[in-house]
Amino acid sequence: NSIDDNAQFDQNHFNYIMKFLYERDDYDEERGAKVEMKFFFAFSGHHSVTPKNLFKVMSKNPQEYFDFLTWFYLPEDEELAEKELQEREKQENSKLFFDFKYHVFDNFNLIPSMQEDGSLDEEVLSDWINKVRELALEKSKLKSADNCIGKMLAKYPINLQEKRGFPQAIYNIIESINTHEIKLAFDVQLSNNMSFTSRGAYEGGNIERYRAEYFNFLFEQTKITHPNVSLIFKNKRDEYIKDSNWEDENALLRSLN
Repeated sequence: NSIDDNAQFDQNHFNYIMKFLYERDDYDEERGAKVEMKFFFAFSGHHSVTPKNLFKVMSKNPQEYFDFLTWFYLPEDEELAEKELQEREKQENSKLFFDFKYHVFDNFNLIPSMQEDGSLDEEVLSDWINKVRELALEKSKLKSADNCIGKMLAKYPINLQEKRGFPQAIYNIIESINTHEIKLAFDVQLSNNMSFTSRGAYEGGNIERYRAEYFNFLFEQTKITHPNVSLIFKNKRDEYIKDSNWEDENALLRSLN
C-alpha cells in the first residue's frame, strides 16, 4: 500500500493488535518484522507501539540494521553522495518514507546481546558492531555508522540513584574504536537521556550537582582502565558543575527581587 492509501488508518486498533501479538511467543520474529516493515508508518507516532520484532531482528542481524542506517545518511565521498541523492529523488514519496522510517530508526534501543538483567555478551556485541562498520566502510558511511553506534550504546539503561553505570563491554568497545564520531554521539545521547526535572524557584543547582556527582563517579571508575571514555564523563561532570553554578546564581537573584 502507498502512504496515501493508509490515510484512514486506525492507530489505536493497530496498537491493540500488535500488543496482543507481542504477548505471544509462538510466531516467527522475522515474519513479524516483515509485517512491521509493511506498516512502518504506524510506528512513527508519539502514541505508537515499539516495533519489537523489527528491533530484535536488527539487533541480531547487522545487515538489517545497516539497511536502515544507509537510508538516512549520505556517503562521505562527494561523488557517491551526489549519485545517491539523484537516486532518492526518483523514488516516490521519498521524503515521507524518510520521516517515517527515521522515527523508527531513531528509537532503536535494543543493544545487541543485551539480556533482561542488563548483561551483555561482549563478543557478540563487538562482532555485530564490527560488521556494521565493515558495511559502512564499503558504502563510505563509516562516520555516520560510528555516530549511530555511539548513540545506541549510550541508550543502555543506567541508574543515577544506584550509581550504576555502563557494562565493561561498552567501555571496551568505545575505547577500542575511539573515533570522534562515536565519542561525540555517546556524549550527546547521555545528555538526551537526562529527563527534564522541574525545580522550585529558589532551589538552585541541586539537580545539576547530583548529576555532576554521578558523572564524577563514572570518571573515577574509568580514568585508569578507559582513559578516552573517562574524558567523556569528566566533560559531562564539568558541564553540570557549570550549570549548577548558573542555577545557583539565578536562584539567588530571584530571592533578592
